[in-house]
Amino acid sequence: MPTAPPNPANAPPTPLFQNAKERRKLDDMADLFAIIKATEHLEIAYGRDSVTQKEYTTECLKLISQFRSTETALIKNGTIRSSE
Repeated sequence: MPTAPPNPANAPPTPLFQNAKERRKLDDMADLFAIIKATEHLEIAYGRDSVTQKEYTTECLKLISQFRSTETALIKNGTIRSSE
């Protein structure tokens, strides 16, 4: 008689990091991803005329600044070599 497959709901949680350095690395990578996704959403909103050119420019400049600082942190800690 075959046994039922294990239930993922009952499985113990899998840790994503072992220490503070690894957690910081994941947080920084998540921040970079969030900035990229926010930029994509801003582009869509601008394309649909949901935001004015002034709002688009203001928000885009903020996202570029956030991207650069997050990218610099990831390069310094060796997580990425470059975003290019």
